[in-house]
Amino acid sequence: METVPDTTWKAVIEMSLDMPFNQLKKIDQETMVSTGLESDILRLDEQAVHDRCKFGVILVKEGQTKEEEWLSNEHDSEKLDRFLQIIGRRVALQGYAGWAGGLDRRSGDSGEHTFVEDWKEHNIAYHVSTLIPSRQGDKQQVQKKRHIGNDIVCIVFAEGKQPFNPAAIKSQFLHVFIVVHEEEWEGKTGWRVEVAMAEPVPAFSPALPEKSTFFHESELRSFILAKRKFFFYLLTL
Repeated sequence: METVPDTTWKAVIEMSLDMPFNQLKKIDQETMVSTGLESDILRLDEQAVHDRCKFGVILVKEGQTKEEEWLSNEHDSEKLDRFLQIIGRRVALQGYAGWAGGLDRRSGDSGEHTFVEDWKEHNIAYHVSTLIPSRQGDKQQVQKKRHIGNDIVCIVFAEGKQPFNPAAIKSQFLHVFIVVHEEEWEGKTGWRVEVAMAEPVPAFSPALPEKSTFFHESELRSFILAKRKFFFYLLTL
């Protein structure tokens, strides 16, 4: 029998059903979708684990328009690293005692480091695509997609001028993409932000500032973290 590692999902299911996880049967994705179980479990996750939040983070370089290109990028962008330091703190995964959003904290399979944050009683974990090891010959980068494709909100750090197309990422879970560009105005660094949806979603707070641009790191951080919080509140209505 397949061994399921101890994760937040496993604990929530055992607690909700009041039965050991090993008594459950594995079912395929087609059955999950056709019976509506997938949607029910997603809602359970957002309601039961409301103090834990996950973000996907991907890097889009100049001229890149495809998911395969984005997920193959390495962690070599100073601008991305500067942005990650604004929204979280870097921690070593091996032996990390906090919540890491399902990333492997033992074998190094999910990489050596990640970014996390504590914000208004929420534990936040980032699935940073450039920090999860790329695998040669794996065009789809399944290891990265396994984490980011199961998030609901993804931060897209875009270095190029090309528009971001949410439909380019194949995922049943990703709904909201917060697209961030670091730019210069008269010698001053700022971050231009767009919010893109994979499918129609009602407008939700907080609203973007004038010209959709932030010049203070604290304001940028608060906007991104609050945007995710209010989106999940909207899901539970």
